[in-house]
Amino acid sequence: MRSRIEEKISLHKFELIKIRKWILSLNGEKIYNKRKISSIYFDNSNYSMFSDSEEGICPRSKLRIRSYDDKKIFFLEKKISNQNFRLKKNQEISESKFIYFLKRGLIEKNYGICRPKIIVSYIREYYMLKNIRITIDVDIRYSLFNSKITKFDKSNVMELKTDQIFKKDFINNFFYFKRTRFSKYCRGLQLLLK
Repeated sequence: MRSRIEEKISLHKFELIKIRKWILSLNGEKIYNKRKISSIYFDNSNYSMFSDSEEGICPRSKLRIRSYDDKKIFFLEKKISNQNFRLKKNQEISESKFIYFLKRGLIEKNYGICRPKIIVSYIREYYMLKNIRITIDVDIRYSLFNSKITKFDKSNVMELKTDQIFKKDFINNFFYFKRTRFSKYCRGLQLLLK
């Protein structure tokens, strides 16, 4: 598990071109080709992970299984949020384990049995600027697990990420954009369960 700083900035469509130009004008560079990311989020029957996230309770956890570009390679990810930083544990799992978790759920300390709740998919772009990794997520879609109902997010999100905790002041000063709370899991549930 590694700790990191993760800041989020909500963007509207008209801001995307401006942000990309700003990154490149400061010698930022594209570090990967864009790709589609799909995540299945798990929670218990009381939606405690959702509630903890909405209320800002720390520490709190999120569980998801992620895949890239619709390939049959799966990663079980656990995110723990504390007051000043986040921890993320990432482990590749087999397709058979993926299917098992979808059917049986996952057991998580403090939350009990967690089952799949929603699927979130989006296109991610990757940049590097001043040793800060920047991702821009566009075309964000939410679906209830085992449902054909899909909702689209009107916003996009830029995330600033670094493993270097001492860079927090630099990030706050250099990336002057307004920060926002942008949990795809929470936004998706709010849109889908209205």
